[in-house]
Amino acid sequence: MPFIIILVVIALIVFWLIGIYNSLVRLRNTRQNAFADIDVQLR
Repeated sequence: MPFIIILVVIALIVFWLIGIYNSLVRLRNTRQNAFADIDVQLR
């Protein structure tokens, strides 16, 4: 029984870390698109 609880906790931590990583990638892409739009407007 404790083994199952440990696996569930580890799985939740892994999914949480994946969510954080995806959020950071989304923010990086948003920033890159914003700077690309600025470059287009400056031209």
